[in-house]
Amino acid sequence: QFAVSIGLGIAAMTVYAQIDYARKIDLGYSRDNVVVLARAYAFGSADARKSFEDRLAGGPGIVSVAASSVAPLDAMFQGTFAQKTSNAPNITGRMISVEPGYFHLYGMRLVAGRNLDVHRGDDAVDPPYPSGDLKDGKNVMIDETMARSLGYTPEEAIGKIIRVGTVKRSSVRIVGVVGDVKYFGASRSVDPTVYTYKPSMMNAISVRVRGGQIPQALAFIDKSWHEAAPTVAIRRYFIDDRFDKTFASVDRQGRMFAVFVAIAIFIASLGLFGLAAFTVERHTKEIGLRKVFGASSGDIVRRLLWQFSIPVLAANLVAWPAAYFYLRHWLEGYAYHISLNPLVFLAAGAAALLIAWATVVAHALSVARKNPIEALRYE
Repeated sequence: QFAVSIGLGIAAMTVYAQIDYARKIDLGYSRDNVVVLARAYAFGSADARKSFEDRLAGGPGIVSVAASSVAPLDAMFQGTFAQKTSNAPNITGRMISVEPGYFHLYGMRLVAGRNLDVHRGDDAVDPPYPSGDLKDGKNVMIDETMARSLGYTPEEAIGKIIRVGTVKRSSVRIVGVVGDVKYFGASRSVDPTVYTYKPSMMNAISVRVRGGQIPQALAFIDKSWHEAAPTVAIRRYFIDDRFDKTFASVDRQGRMFAVFVAIAIFIASLGLFGLAAFTVERHTKEIGLRKVFGASSGDIVRRLLWQFSIPVLAANLVAWPAAYFYLRHWLEGYAYHISLNPLVFLAAGAAALLIAWATVVAHALSVARKNPIEALRYE
């Protein structure tokens, strides 16, 4: 019972620590008060979508607007390959098409070089090849992970020509490097990413709104959508809400552990309560004799506590290895995770020991404080 209690206690503390770590990890982008409008294809053309974005940008409570091929946390990233040269190994990564304002809207850090610019002809890669590959001579941005995968520092990567594509490789120039973005939080590692500007391939519109004007902003967004695309129902969501859903299963697991810990400790305490009562009763005569020969109540209690401490300490030897191997495997499911803390193991063992002591002391003191004559008359 104590081995199970200790193991579940360690698991509960570790799960909650990992959840807290994952919630507080630096994602590389700001997701607060960002509304994503899916189905941007409803506008039919890049010009119509851009007009809709311009209208939104002047609305109440709206800070900035930018379109992209996919939104953060969207699993439908386009796979792509990158090469330093035509003979170099392929680097499997992602290609995301974004408007230049995307990086500012999400608060992404520019590490080296410059941002893409709508006024620079080589920054816009439309029209791409039918397969989605780029035209030769165009400009792109990459993230730090892609720069490292190519063997460059962010500064060294600026101006370099690389080959990217899915079916056909195209030679493109790197003009900027942005910080890594953990789009999926702590659960997945950062994919090497190429950012392009393809106005015709934007399927999501991100809108940052002011915290104090969210209702007004949402009302304006809905009204503008229905006027611009009356035949397509609006589908919008907050990035924060979608991000929180990724923790739903882990939160449930944490609550489940907490319930199991409470039940296990309650059962262990009941068993120990009965065992302590029975053991102390059997030692009643011995306790009386020890008191006659000068033993104090404290000496007797300490002796009994040591007898009951041995099985609890042994339970730690069972629980600690089992918890360690299970939790190490569980944490490896996260790309970014905490390390197992020895203090958590010690705390769970100490808590079990304190519960055992508290249960035993009540019985031991009641007998140790009795008149030795009563104890010797026992039986």
